[in-house]
Amino acid sequence: MTRQTILTTRRLRLREWRMSDVTAYHRHCNTDAVLHYLGGPTSKRHVRDEVAWFRWHQRSRGFTFWVVERKRDKALLGFCGIIRVPDQGSAVYGELEIGWRIRSDMWRRGYAFEAATGVIQLARATLAEERLVARIAADNRASWRLARKLGMRHEKRLDYVDDSDGMRYHIYALDNRKGR
Repeated sequence: MTRQTILTTRRLRLREWRMSDVTAYHRHCNTDAVLHYLGGPTSKRHVRDEVAWFRWHQRSRGFTFWVVERKRDKALLGFCGIIRVPDQGSAVYGELEIGWRIRSDMWRRGYAFEAATGVIQLARATLAEERLVARIAADNRASWRLARKLGMRHEKRLDYVDDSDGMRYHIYALDNRKGR
């Protein structure tokens, strides 16, 4: 069951996490470049805990940030998916959040856009919430551009600073209703 495919796109497969993904995820996505706007690299134990949390979220909620895997060679490229915003200090606490993280050697190839487009289509087909939000580090212009390309708009009134780490976040939102 942990090998379950959630969705496929032309080049990608989004699937559930396996604990065996920890090593590849740590090697490729726990880097200075990828985590530049998120506080920098962390320990392998932290990555293991993060993957365990993704697995828990899948079991308890039916969705999570899923593994993004390239179909042709099964390379782990990162993650993309949906969670409930866990930050109680956020104006969007408890809402559906779309998120993505792609390893830096795969940037600028359209993988994040392709994965996120598939996730948005899935959300529109299966989830009743009226909108999806994205919490994006205030200085992460590349993710702002991707959010806008996905049709999201900046909701400036919802921007906030996370009390736990002082990170500033911009909130982008997308109407999740079919036909919108």
